[in-house]
Amino acid sequence: YIEDAPASDPYVDGMKEFFGSLLMTMLTLFMTVSGGLDWWSVVSLLLEVHTIYGLVFVVYVVVTVLALLNVINSIFVHDAMDSARMDMSLRLRKEAEQTKFMVESLTAMYIEMAEGGPVNLRQFCKFTDREDMRLFCAMLGLHFIEPDTLFKLLDVDRSGVISLEEFVVGFLRLKGGTILVEMDVLLQETKLLVRNSILENRRALQSVMQTVRGALEKTEP
Repeated sequence: YIEDAPASDPYVDGMKEFFGSLLMTMLTLFMTVSGGLDWWSVVSLLLEVHTIYGLVFVVYVVVTVLALLNVINSIFVHDAMDSARMDMSLRLRKEAEQTKFMVESLTAMYIEMAEGGPVNLRQFCKFTDREDMRLFCAMLGLHFIEPDTLFKLLDVDRSGVISLEEFVVGFLRLKGGTILVEMDVLLQETKLLVRNSILENRRALQSVMQTVRGALEKTEP
């Protein structure tokens, strides 16, 4: 266009300024997508020369900007995912260390509290009055839990005593979810009552059946 345009063409100077050589053309294309040049100045010139030139340039700008945005977004997403993976790894490692510390501390507490046998309610209540045990419970969020309530929650098999496994596993289960301890105890007691009620009803039904069977046998000739 620059070579074939007449000398009186008002757009020749602008075309020479932006597209006078291959290097200048590359610089113009780079500056229009990097903020060094207002790309509307170039588009308006190309539209005056030919509409197709302007449309092609607009397509170039759109595709290039979208490609740059995708690259930038992918970089940020990749960095965010790496950071999340590192954070998760650190959290898992910290959780494992805390769990190991809790198991060792709970085992030592139980051995001291048990005195050579399983822990009963009296021993448990006496031990929970100690300051170190209160601090340990506070670390788990058990600030206002009654000793007998906590004992019922730990005594899973309802044997009246707490084994080492029940003591350690029970406290680990309470970690991070101690707000509903009272509700958990209530649910366990409700399940026990329902189970006992079912057993009593079953025994009563069997007794009635035996009575009816005995009465029928007596009435037979």
